[in-house]
Amino acid sequence: MSNTIRIKRRTTGSAGAPSSLENAELAFNEVSSVLYYGVGTGGSGGSATSIIPIAGNGAFVDLSSNQTIAGTKTFSSAIAGSVTGNAATATALATGRTISVTGDLAYTSGSFDGTGNVTGTGTLATVNSNVGTFTKITINAKGLATAGANAILNDIGAPTSSFSFGNQALTSLANPTNDQDAATKYYVDQVAQGLKVHSAVTAASTANIATLSGLLTIDGVTLTAGERVLVKNQTAQADNGIYVASATAWSRADDANTWDELVSAYVFVSEGSSQADTGWVCTIDAGGTLGTTPITWTQFSGAGTYTASTGLTLTGNAFSITNTAVTAANYGNANGTETPTFTVNAQGQLTAAATVTINVDGGTF
Repeated sequence: MSNTIRIKRRTTGSAGAPSSLENAELAFNEVSSVLYYGVGTGGSGGSATSIIPIAGNGAFVDLSSNQTIAGTKTFSSAIAGSVTGNAATATALATGRTISVTGDLAYTSGSFDGTGNVTGTGTLATVNSNVGTFTKITINAKGLATAGANAILNDIGAPTSSFSFGNQALTSLANPTNDQDAATKYYVDQVAQGLKVHSAVTAASTANIATLSGLLTIDGVTLTAGERVLVKNQTAQADNGIYVASATAWSRADDANTWDELVSAYVFVSEGSSQADTGWVCTIDAGGTLGTTPITWTQFSGAGTYTASTGLTLTGNAFSITNTAVTAANYGNANGTETPTFTVNAQGQLTAAATVTINVDGGTF
């Protein structure tokens, strides 16, 4: 008759080691298919000090079928085949192998000559230097790859057909300089008037300026360095023009330092006792020489600067002669018994008129 050896076993319940074993005692968990061994130094019949798994495909790699292995595993040689899971460290990556990774992947060393492939959906913590360099690309909400958060027109290629702005304004354009540049309304308006509109000046001269130097007072305005001045009353007319004030010698403004820039030039005066809010046009012709040919300016506009002086009334844009106390009538008579008397002011207006009776003595002449 044969002998049968039996060991402890668990047929139902949970996976894991038994709670206790004796020295050298075996126990098998059928739930997880793991064989456990009791380790201890208590001698025969003593209680085990530790219980370790020693066999079973739940504890060791099963080469015959697919198997899920928990925990962190360290490989001492190259990985051959496909590994799926969380590979924290791969110390030697076999050349030409494909590794699919769904967790975090960190390569600390290994051979990679470019013939192998690495794919993953996790984060590459450290990349082997042989992989090369990468360029960060940001995709914005419009699906455009840009260096910043927002796309700009430079990110888009030139259009190949007409483009509509959908009745929207294209704003903040620079003034055109080339034949095919877009033109602003401001530029079109000044061209339509035949004028070259220049930046406004602070003040304008009213008489010859002896020396175009220093921070002078022009038309009641004490200039500061950098302010623009319209000089239009010089005795040597070739010196007229638009200047920039300075504590030292003045210089012609950058937009008015050639003859062509002054032809049909228009400038607005912003301050001054008598010249404020007036506009002036340079009336020279093409072909002159700056600094040699006379430069002349004439007033073009003066909105809001007209006032009615003595004897005049201003209503809107119309001037009229102010009525005086003189009544419309005939003064004096033809028979010489009455004579007219008049009072005239400095402007030549009659401010009073009357008829005076002449009393003739009846005696002899």
